[in-house]
Amino acid sequence: MKQLCLIRNKESPVNSGHNKMLTLDWNDHQLLMKFYELKPDEELIQLAQHIWQVTADEFKTKEQQEILRQRIYLKRLPTKTDQMVNQLLDDTQKTLSNPFLDQDQRSSFASRCSKTIIQCKFNLMIVELDELSIVMHRYDLTLANLNEKLSKLNEENSHIYTTALVNIIEEHFFRPSSDDRQQLIKSHHRRSNLFIYTKISSTLPFIEANIKLDVQPISILINGRKYVIPCQSYFSHKKRSEIAQKEYERISNIAKATIHNNQMSKTDERANKAFQELEQTMKDLYSKPLPSQLYRRARREHRRMKRLQTLLHSRPDIIVRRIDKGEGFYFGKTVTMDYKTEEYMNKTEAYQEMITDHSPLLDILRSTESVLDYLVKKKAITKGQRDKLIPNLNKLELAHLYSIPKVHKPQIPIRPIVAGIHASVTFVSKLLNDLLAPVYLEVAQETTFINSIGFARILEKYAEAGFLKLATNFIIIDVENLYTVIPRGGGINALIRFLEKYAKNNKIGPFNIDMILKMARLILDTNYFAYKNKYYQQKRGGAMGSAFTQVYANIYMLEWEQDLIQHQAAKHEIYGRYIDDIFMTTNEPLEEITKELDNAARKDVNIKIKYKISQTTEFLDMSITNYNGILKTSVFHKPTAVPYYLPYTSDHPNHIHRNIPYNALQRAARLCSNLHAFHSERLRIEVSLLLNNYPPKFITNQFLRFFQVNRVDLLIKRSDERSYQKLHQKLLNQPTIRETQCKTITNNIPLFLSLLEIKPWDPKVMYIPYKYEAGTTSNFPQHFHQWWKKNYLYQGSPAKRIQIRLIPRTNKTLQHFLIHKKPSKTILTIQT
Repeated sequence: MKQLCLIRNKESPVNSGHNKMLTLDWNDHQLLMKFYELKPDEELIQLAQHIWQVTADEFKTKEQQEILRQRIYLKRLPTKTDQMVNQLLDDTQKTLSNPFLDQDQRSSFASRCSKTIIQCKFNLMIVELDELSIVMHRYDLTLANLNEKLSKLNEENSHIYTTALVNIIEEHFFRPSSDDRQQLIKSHHRRSNLFIYTKISSTLPFIEANIKLDVQPISILINGRKYVIPCQSYFSHKKRSEIAQKEYERISNIAKATIHNNQMSKTDERANKAFQELEQTMKDLYSKPLPSQLYRRARREHRRMKRLQTLLHSRPDIIVRRIDKGEGFYFGKTVTMDYKTEEYMNKTEAYQEMITDHSPLLDILRSTESVLDYLVKKKAITKGQRDKLIPNLNKLELAHLYSIPKVHKPQIPIRPIVAGIHASVTFVSKLLNDLLAPVYLEVAQETTFINSIGFARILEKYAEAGFLKLATNFIIIDVENLYTVIPRGGGINALIRFLEKYAKNNKIGPFNIDMILKMARLILDTNYFAYKNKYYQQKRGGAMGSAFTQVYANIYMLEWEQDLIQHQAAKHEIYGRYIDDIFMTTNEPLEEITKELDNAARKDVNIKIKYKISQTTEFLDMSITNYNGILKTSVFHKPTAVPYYLPYTSDHPNHIHRNIPYNALQRAARLCSNLHAFHSERLRIEVSLLLNNYPPKFITNQFLRFFQVNRVDLLIKRSDERSYQKLHQKLLNQPTIRETQCKTITNNIPLFLSLLEIKPWDPKVMYIPYKYEAGTTSNFPQHFHQWWKKNYLYQGSPAKRIQIRLIPRTNKTLQHFLIHKKPSKTILTIQT
């Protein structure tokens, strides 16, 4: 027994905190006595000592993992790491003090440096966790081998020896965390007040203007544009009693209508009593005091947001936008954004300024009504369907143009968006997309990538068929400015040829070719928008933001790509396109495939392409490598990509936060072709979630749920490539929601026109949207179900056949409070 205890004594100098943890207590003595009662020989004792030592080392490594996770969660990294990375700032101070830089340039440079430093810290944390994970894996393998030896030394009593020793180890090493460690975590949290620009975080606003944002406003901006500040009703200009009353009236109206439609009275004594009770419930929910910690956080975030609003209101020269392909904020000079937008207009030659200050909105409305009246006259649609395709005249607006910056590209170009949610032709555009997209998908399904999951599936089938060889190259083709290069005449002619070839009996659904062309011309000819108090018309292509534009561009590209499609098919190679991004494989010599690509580049003067040929590339959100004839795929992250997920503290329903870790792991398992790539992505997901305020225990539980649901629990501790491949193939071959939707509409082309459908109303289903708010209405579903059960689920009640669907609606996001891109109503609406 003393020999076994010596191991414990050797561990005692680790640190003062471990002394207490590594001291034998009464339970340890009891377990050790039981082990020695089995009368082990010297070899067994030495083996037990070895197992004990390895377990002690594994325990220390596990503690290191937990502490590092807590540090990342609290955004307080080890001091040496912070100091080492922050030293990179020393040289930048000299650059920032250069007199030839203006204030905006200094702000932009400082912003880029901050992002670089934060990205460096993020990568370091992944590396450290990866190293600890590798060490843990080696300990697991060592212990497995030692336990096997233990079993072989005494085969008759192997189970008894192993169980006794495991009990000792588990009782001693894997107790719940000590109070001392929890106190350490709390003290770290109190001291965590580092300067935000060097403090590790999930994202930062991209700043290109001299706007003095200190720690407090940036601390709210790092939450991203979809973040919802909690408890907004407590800081609203409206009284909470008024908000509660409005919510009650909306919910009660739905409930009363459902009751009435199921042969129950909505005005009898039962109903009066029940709805008085529901009204009181709503008042109680909105009047109850918040937990003090939640209230302080909500008040702090609300104040910081209001200060930001005040600052931006005082700086009309500053523009705030969401970034392209991201969830962060961009702060720049209004004049710079205007210059880039006008430069884009001049470069593409797709836009023309109107010489009159007369709004075209009324003319567009009349043109829309004329086309729809024609469709009614030809009995393609009914009068009721025609009315559904006309926008609400009280909300009718002209489309407007705004630009979002592509901060992931050099010189930060812009992406112009024409927003027309309340425009005259919005519903017609959606109708035409719903009409043509299924036909296009049916025609081009072999060469159209729906998403990265389908793309990964095609790649793996290509490799399994033996077409991936040592010399196989991948080709990426980018079509420049696709939506704005399509000539008006050429686009319509391509659409005519498409319809003549694929329409059945010259009709698609209820519309003949002439009707479809009338709608297409209406959309293209009325593509007007407002920008900077002026009116413009888009002469080429379609508006980014219009539902019809994507299918219109796809049909135009379908003709252009036929030569490449046939060339690839003849050689059993892949050709696929996702809007303006094309992927190909080739086993031809470079000069031959280059000649083919150059011929394609000359085919249409309007289509300008750039291509890249290599054995390692990125497409969609996948990284693809031909590693000596073996296909390797993983999740691709742009160098400028930020580790952002919707923060855990955002005021969203709990199921939203629960699903984020699960869905992230599911995506990783689908796209990563081997266990090593999956493990690396899992670490990135874990660190990203920690930086977005997801508690370590919550992450662990949700990761565990993923492995348990998919029945691969052993992957939590063991590196079993065979088990991972089963998981990978199982998830990869499951259709995604998007793929299921596409398959449904292509199989039911005449039935998909959702805009024209009169949806069957089911009186037995009660849909109740309610405002979700932490501390206020987060428990509303439970209260409503209790109220319903108490008042209406009596014996023989017709209400028993009613299904209740409670739909949470969140409060306003940060984007709503901080980004204002719409011009004044005077230029967008019809002035009477």
